[in-house]
Parts: sequence; C-alpha cells; structure tokens
Amino acid sequence: MSSAPQSIPSRLGDRPIAIIGMSALFPQAENIGQYWNN
Repeated sequence: MSSAPQSIPSRLGDRPIAIIGMSALFPQAENIGQYWNN
C-alpha cells in the first residue's frame, strides 16, 4: 500500500455552515416525536 491519504483542502475553510433540513427513517414511528415516545 501507499502512504496515508492526503487531506483534501476545503473551499469553505473555517467559515460556519447552516444545516437547513434533515431526513431520516425512524423504526416503528412516523416521525421523530413518535420515535422518542416509543
């Protein structure tokens, strides 16, 4: 094998980002609220 992988430079640098939305499947629940109540 070759040497350890090199890091990939980021175009964003240290600037903050915002997570606008998320999606997921919750076992035996239709939404996150129902999942936590189970």
